[in-house]
Amino acid sequence: MLFFEWKFYKFFIIFFTVYFFLPRRVKNFFLLGASYWFYGSWNWKFLGLLLISTAVDYQVGKWLDSQESLKKRKQLLVLSIATNLGILGVFKYYDFFISNVVAGLTGMGLQPDLPLLELILPPGISFYTFQTLSYTIDVYRRKIPHEKNLIDFAAYVSFFPQLIAGPIERAENLLEQFKKDREITLVGCTLGVRLFVWGLFKKLFVADNLARLADPIFKDPGNADPVALLFGVYAFAFQIYCDFSGYTDMARGLGKMLGFDLSINFNLPHFATSVRNFWQRWHITLSTWLRDYIYIPLGGSREGLNKTVVNLMVTMALCGLWHGAAWNYIFWGLYNGILMGLERALEETALTRTWRKMPVPFRMLATFHLIGIGWLIFRCPDMATLELYSAHLFDLGSWSLAGLEKNTHVVLKFFVFVGPLLFIQLLQYKNNEHTVDFHWPAWLKGLVYAVLVLLLVYMSPMDGKQFIYFQF
Repeated sequence: MLFFEWKFYKFFIIFFTVYFFLPRRVKNFFLLGASYWFYGSWNWKFLGLLLISTAVDYQVGKWLDSQESLKKRKQLLVLSIATNLGILGVFKYYDFFISNVVAGLTGMGLQPDLPLLELILPPGISFYTFQTLSYTIDVYRRKIPHEKNLIDFAAYVSFFPQLIAGPIERAENLLEQFKKDREITLVGCTLGVRLFVWGLFKKLFVADNLARLADPIFKDPGNADPVALLFGVYAFAFQIYCDFSGYTDMARGLGKMLGFDLSINFNLPHFATSVRNFWQRWHITLSTWLRDYIYIPLGGSREGLNKTVVNLMVTMALCGLWHGAAWNYIFWGLYNGILMGLERALEETALTRTWRKMPVPFRMLATFHLIGIGWLIFRCPDMATLELYSAHLFDLGSWSLAGLEKNTHVVLKFFVFVGPLLFIQLLQYKNNEHTVDFHWPAWLKGLVYAVLVLLLVYMSPMDGKQFIYFQF
């Protein structure tokens, strides 16, 4: 069930009506059942994988908390990591690695006969795998105690608003909320509806319309001129942002209605003034997960500049691999790692001091284009498409006013779909507050929301596309 489908609305209305009248302990049990129903609606077979991860990490956490031997504690941690990453590896990465091994051996003149599994990727597996792993690692580090209540833990792992595409929640935030009395209030429901509608607008009006703009350009870059190619990259940059952050807003909105506070996963990333700042604003729960469980354990920035740069590149390459089993994702991660490494290496130089004196809008625009090159790598399905796209885009001799006039409709459509988003986000950035509209007079709030709803109803594609991050 997708958040913008009528069958989801029917599911949620029935669920919420019953949930509202239940006591807390029964609420958690009912929520767990609803979450399994929601996940099973995709494919009931995948529920088994979710149950395995839940059972293993619950039991491992229990054993870790009572075990004093460091050796046995490490063995238990390895058991959790091997189970979770083993399942993730088989379903997400096996065919990718085997096909590359076969290609490599074939290039050496061999004829390997290695079978591919061709398994369907379970929805949300990368998200809930990282969520359960963070719990086990935190219990191992004695940062948190193990969870004694299996129902609470299982509900934390499978919480349906954020199960498929995050945010990736830590136990110290979300699991703790299952143990407390949660009030369903008018204020919470109002904020929840506001978040859900805003996320719906970002997904259906902005992202899905921009997909219609970007997809044909990326499908046939050889027959597009540089202006179209440039706005194809722009369109995808805002498409993937609105698609993913739209899901997060809807998830947080559903959580608010149910009495939960989910983590903010995006903080106006297109207003970033450096690549590092972008990653502090983009997919925050993944960025902090990678920082706490990979970058810092590798040594972080504690062992000199060279090691720091290597750690950044390794972490970002794994970030790319997390997104998908394909070389373009790995190269995208490495590209961002290289940029972050360069920023760190040049941190105390005159070049960086000059950069920091530049006007903020200039730094934002420059950062947006650096990140945009990364999105080009991310979006192109193979190296041949990337080379063709880049060759035409950066062919300076092909740029002309005639090309701009030819693609006026592309430029206008881009700003029609992105304009309302930027208007709201400029106000959010200026006031440093995501719920800036809550302070508006009633007439202005009503007017703005009426316009957004009209755009959503009359200018959104009828066939809503699946969320991009569902494939990860």
